[in-house]
Amino acid sequence: MTKAGKSLWLLFCVALIVLALAAPSFAADTATGQKINYDEDTTIHWLPNPNDSSERIILYCMNNTLHWPHSTSTLPDVPEYVEGYLTEKDFDSADEYRECIQQLEAILYAGYPYNGLHLYEIVSKGHQITEAEFNELLRAPDVIRSDFPDSIGNTQFTYANYEENMDRIQKFMGEVLALAKGGTTASGLTHGQITALPFYKAMNCISMSVGTASPLQWYDNIYSKGYFVTEKQAYTATKDAVWNLLYKYKIADNDLSDITSGELAETLVKEASSARLLQEKPSSDKVSVTGDAVFSYNPQDGKWHTGTLTVNEPATYRGTYTLDLPDGVTVENSSSGNTVTAGTSFALVSDKEITGTKEISLKSDSLVWIDELYQYSPARDVVASDGKRFQHMVGADIRRASVTTAFTVKTGEEGSLSVSKKVEGEDNPSGEFRFTVELLNQKISGKYGDLTFKIDDNSGNSTASFTLKSGESKTALHLPAGTKYKVTEAENEKYTSSAKNAEGTITAGQKSDVEFTNTRKYHDLTVSKVLSEPGDQKDREFTFVITLKNSDGNPVTETFNYEGETVSGQDEGVTAPKNGTLEFRDGSAEITLSHGQAIRLKDLPTGSLYTVEEKESEGYTPRYNGSKEAASGTLSKDAEVSVVNSAGTDPGKAEGKDDPGKNESGSDNGGKTAKKTSQKSGSSNPDTGDASGLVLWIAVLAGAGAGAAVLIRRKLSCPTDM
Repeated sequence: MTKAGKSLWLLFCVALIVLALAAPSFAADTATGQKINYDEDTTIHWLPNPNDSSERIILYCMNNTLHWPHSTSTLPDVPEYVEGYLTEKDFDSADEYRECIQQLEAILYAGYPYNGLHLYEIVSKGHQITEAEFNELLRAPDVIRSDFPDSIGNTQFTYANYEENMDRIQKFMGEVLALAKGGTTASGLTHGQITALPFYKAMNCISMSVGTASPLQWYDNIYSKGYFVTEKQAYTATKDAVWNLLYKYKIADNDLSDITSGELAETLVKEASSARLLQEKPSSDKVSVTGDAVFSYNPQDGKWHTGTLTVNEPATYRGTYTLDLPDGVTVENSSSGNTVTAGTSFALVSDKEITGTKEISLKSDSLVWIDELYQYSPARDVVASDGKRFQHMVGADIRRASVTTAFTVKTGEEGSLSVSKKVEGEDNPSGEFRFTVELLNQKISGKYGDLTFKIDDNSGNSTASFTLKSGESKTALHLPAGTKYKVTEAENEKYTSSAKNAEGTITAGQKSDVEFTNTRKYHDLTVSKVLSEPGDQKDREFTFVITLKNSDGNPVTETFNYEGETVSGQDEGVTAPKNGTLEFRDGSAEITLSHGQAIRLKDLPTGSLYTVEEKESEGYTPRYNGSKEAASGTLSKDAEVSVVNSAGTDPGKAEGKDDPGKNESGSDNGGKTAKKTSQKSGSSNPDTGDASGLVLWIAVLAGAGAGAAVLIRRKLSCPTDM
């Protein structure tokens, strides 16, 4: 090749090199661009979403030292923009490029307006956290409960109980601090991931409040400005986070080395380094509710509670769900109404018993997912009068999606248990009897209907103790079906007890009736004495023979106590016999009583056969409860023998006269208890019971006869005076 040829060849190669170097700028200058839209009210830049023109892509600037891509009075010439900016060539390695792009996506995903990681809450103005909001922060995620079983576990933390749980809180803070040196929890959480959680922030405020300000004040001082933000503050924090990230990766025209706009921007940068994003449209098929959806009666508040429930979803969903609840059903211990967060356990509470089954649906409208990142550069190289160019822009196709699911709740099968008491052998029983209900395979405590249960320290079973009188009953309500029960009555020395259905199993929808019948082991026998017309014979004593046989008919040889009494209505001037004992020998014993006196023979065995008879008293005829026959009977309850004596002949045979052996109603009581009232004789001339009157009349008659004989004799012996 000639020298001229070589020169031409060299010139051609240089031209190719120049063209190659100028190609990107040429393409940008000639590509079809689009104008960046600018909202003057919000100062936000945006472009229509390439995948859905009805949606916007919010744009953030990528070079804080360059001009914004909107026209001003001093900067009217703003270029249009085309896609493209950073590539692997702008970084030291392909890995570094991927890291930067992933973190850019995460900042946009978590920042304004999408809040995909729930790092902030939009408020209209400055906000101080409330106790209710603080309680929501204290709802520990399930992963924290499982990773810290000793300090957190199943404990429910609230602002009201934080002081009593301070030891657990301090232990948790120490466990988290130990992770700062490296390492992860059992589930793989790092120190940074834990400290970014709202739960940790609330616990940290409680930990620092000891002896100082309240946890709420600490939260306002440390976190509120980074969590409760206005829309403008959220936008500014996102913008600063983008600039700060690109500065760290040494992207040209960025000098924001320190963030001064607030804690949220710092949080966005920090979270972007490890956040996992939802990169596909969420599906309802991947959401479910698991746990114990059966309502059980809770005696502490008289309401029905489910067991623990959890919304399950992929970790990247981060859903907050609104439940469509039946009337009277709420989320237990929730200050956020009927919303729950996936991964955080909850329970439902109902004011009334749920009948049948109910389907509860829940929906989340806040699931955020990212499809694609977009970068934009000026379509032509425009240099402003101050020598500055225009910023590159970044945005992403980030959307919100809804998912729904449902689950079924019902009330657990329940039954009831009723215990009743009946006493036989007493007319008006008033004694109390003590019972114990033991639930053999249940650990429940509190008030269930009429009964209050507690867990026995020794057996571990649930027990309830109570007393009943005859005719009373008590019922335990809302007992779980299948519960085995045992009812026992405390031993009572005065009664024998029989029971029906004292052991069994609670049946769903039914009442188990347990009936206890008590029969007196012993009864009292009262013997009283009344003279129908006592006159001056009130103190005269009458002897009674009482015979006693046991229920087998064998004579009783035993000593029994008795109490002395007086007869109602006949007690004027009457002294009750002193209390004492009566000894039966070969089934017989004697005792003396005078008018208006009585004895109550105590505690004779039930079924004893008795006879009461008064020894013969001259001039008196006894009636036994209105009968001429000696009183006898079998003791099935307390008995009384009222003996009424009348003078002379049997007043029951006197025409038109009342029978003093009958009670005031005229009925014959036989061996039954007689009313202790005064008995009146039909005779107006009382027989005093004293024979000296008859002797006097005989003497008078004898004297009169003797006098008459003397007079006759004298008459016959005197001469006649004619």
